[in-house]
Amino acid sequence: MTFQRFRLLLLVLGSFSANSQSYGELLESSFEYTYKAMDSAWSFLPEVPAAFESSDSNSYTLASQYNKFGLSLESSDLVLNLTRLSEPKDVSLKAKKLGVSASYSISDTQKLNVHVKEQKADQQRFNCYSAMNIVLGGCASANIQIASNKPKYDHLDGALIEISAATSTIGIEYRQLVDWRWLDEVSVGAYSTRHDYDWLSPVEDFQSPFLLGLTINGALLGDALSETISRLPQRDTWRINQFNLHMEKAVHLSASVLAFAKTDVVYLAYDNYQALKSPPKYNAKIKVGLRITRGKLSMEVFADAYKNNLLGFEAITFNQRTEHYFNKAYAEIGLRLVARI
Repeated sequence: MTFQRFRLLLLVLGSFSANSQSYGELLESSFEYTYKAMDSAWSFLPEVPAAFESSDSNSYTLASQYNKFGLSLESSDLVLNLTRLSEPKDVSLKAKKLGVSASYSISDTQKLNVHVKEQKADQQRFNCYSAMNIVLGGCASANIQIASNKPKYDHLDGALIEISAATSTIGIEYRQLVDWRWLDEVSVGAYSTRHDYDWLSPVEDFQSPFLLGLTINGALLGDALSETISRLPQRDTWRINQFNLHMEKAVHLSASVLAFAKTDVVYLAYDNYQALKSPPKYNAKIKVGLRITRGKLSMEVFADAYKNNLLGFEAITFNQRTEHYFNKAYAEIGLRLVARI
């Protein structure tokens, strides 16, 4: 599904919703906006990895339900502001996600959902890269400049490395409403995410035996180049297959205010991924918040806490270059607005 096709679907669904009353159809629609943010300076959030300065995301969802069938379209933007002490110092990430979900209500308490999502990151370019105490590239602190006169590197405009990334996810989910003391809803789902990364750098064409044997800051240049390449995202397509378990409970504090808690546990299996270490095979997220409802409008304020960063929740953030961040916690706060039409 391309971005252009998604926008077309969005227009079609919006038109369908706007004109439904003239056909007497039993149609319910809603529009949702969600904003999430993190700042490492916020002391009330759990400590995040040192490189994580701040993040924010905006998500828009348009959903319609016709009798037993439902369709929702989602568009979201993610910005992670990341700064390291070593080169490249600014490794910030910007990504856009588009998704389509279809549902079928088996009964008043059972629903089956199918999800399709695509996520694409803006290209990242780094002028320098640090490995084994050697700084490669064209920045002021570089120990040695790596360049090539091959035409394929011309569009780098002097940058050392260019990285592109995209993911696509397909999944199925079963939801069940329950009337248990500690639970209102349980769902299970199976998902498979394809990761497609590519990168371009003259580093891989640097083959001078004399220069590769140079010792700089106590390390061999050839070893530093090999380490740099090993930490770049693999070019061969790989997948993460995961099983998700979701549980939630809400308690009314008044007629229009309720408190809620949601828990997500994901179990992960890596397919064709060339791990540098041993990445986590599971993650857990806890969400707590308050919801205020007035007629067809509702507002939520909430906080999310993740055990192993965004693993299993934001696919585009994980690869060999970022793998070492994913055994650390992550947290954010958010606001969600829902208007029912």
